[in-house]
Amino acid sequence: MKVVLNGIAPARTDPYEPSCILNMENGALWLHRAADNKPPFLNLFPRRLKKLIGVKNLFERLYLFYLRYLCIVRVYTPPTMEAILGTI
Repeated sequence: MKVVLNGIAPARTDPYEPSCILNMENGALWLHRAADNKPPFLNLFPRRLKKLIGVKNLFERLYLFYLRYLCIVRVYTPPTMEAILGTI
């Protein structure tokens, strides 16, 4: 990340694999794109399935639980003048 922020092209990049479940009224559609063009989970799940709505809702609840109770957010606080002058 530091290399990219410094404006240098990275020597190695990770493969991309975005995936989402599109919730429709009568079912769900799994949209997936991978760098290697392979299907997700060895193509075990069909791309259109009504039960995917429940999978999406469960994942969203778990993710919100993680953000609310398990994720520790560190807030940046700038140093005080006493701390700066005390180090000189």
